[in-house]
Amino acid sequence: MKFFAVKNNNTTHSVHTLFEWIDSLVCAAVLCIFFFTFCCKTMKVVGSSMYPTYKDGQRIIAVTPITSISSGDVVVTDDNNGTGDPLIKRVIAVSGDNLYIDDEGVIYINGKIFEDYVNLPQYTIYGDTIYPITVPEGMVFLMGDNREVSYDSRYIKVGCIPLINIIGKVIS
Repeated sequence: MKFFAVKNNNTTHSVHTLFEWIDSLVCAAVLCIFFFTFCCKTMKVVGSSMYPTYKDGQRIIAVTPITSISSGDVVVTDDNNGTGDPLIKRVIAVSGDNLYIDDEGVIYINGKIFEDYVNLPQYTIYGDTIYPITVPEGMVFLMGDNREVSYDSRYIKVGCIPLINIIGKVIS
C-alpha cells in the first residue's frame, strides 16, 4: 500500500506543477494581449512618405502617448485624418506654434528656421495650405520625411491632426 501512496503523491505533484505552468502561461498571454491592445501597437509602414527613416513594408512599434507629444516625434494617427487610412508622420509643429513655409520651401516655426530631424536635400512646398498658420489648441502639424511624396498636414484635406487621433509614438 505504501507504494501506491507514494505514486499517488508524485502524480498529484505532477498535476499541481502542470496547473501552475498553465496558470502562468494564461497570465502571460492575458498580459500580452492587454499590453498590445492598450499600450502598444505594431504596424506595417505602407508607402515611402517616411523614407529614409522608415521604409515601405518595415514593421514599427508605437506606444500610447503617456507624455506630451513634441516637435520631432514620429506618431501614428488613426484613420480619422482625411485620408481614411492610418498615417505615420513626423510632428513638425504643436499647439500654438506659428508655421510658415516660404516660396523656396524653407519651414519657419515661430519665426525661426526649422531645424529638421532628417537630412533632406531641400524642402518642398507641395500642398494647398495657405501660410502662415497657427496650430490650433489640441492639434499637431505633421509631415512625412520624404516630403515630395508625403500626403500630410500641408494639404487642407488632412490639415492639423487632433491629439485625440494620435494612436501612439513610434519607438522603433
